[in-house]
Amino acid sequence: MGSLLGSTSLGQALMTLVSFLILLYCVRRFAWKPLMDILQQRKQMIDKDINEGRQLKESSQRANKEAQATLREAKVTANKILADAKKQGEQLKHKLKEDGQKDVTYMKDQAQKRMEHERQQSLEKSKKIIENVSIELAEKIIQREITNEDHHRLINDFIHRLEDEVRHG
Repeated sequence: MGSLLGSTSLGQALMTLVSFLILLYCVRRFAWKPLMDILQQRKQMIDKDINEGRQLKESSQRANKEAQATLREAKVTANKILADAKKQGEQLKHKLKEDGQKDVTYMKDQAQKRMEHERQQSLEKSKKIIENVSIELAEKIIQREITNEDHHRLINDFIHRLEDEVRHG
């Protein structure tokens, strides 16, 4: 074989070709398949990571949308609570004002009743004093005893005249 191939360039080319084919066979047999398997596994891992990234991104976007919706609902709820609180405050203010006015009116009425009662008591005391004085005066003037009926008539006449004079000034 050495003389067939010899030192010619055809021999070298042929030898190079045979060496290259043996090298290709060895690479294919021993290195290509494991290398391809490693690259395939790497590709699958990258695809898996990309899919997980997409899922995480979608999940994050959904969570973000849900959070924004929850935030909007919370704002609406907060505004409603504030509006209700303001309304209840106004109602309480109005109620307290009404209760205060009722209390003032009640106290005013009670004071008027008390004053009227005291006035009636004063009138009764005055009547008794006038009655006693008028009886004594009448007894001295007439020198006789006056009956209770006469006495009441005289007192009532006297009081009516007194009230008329007070009214007319």
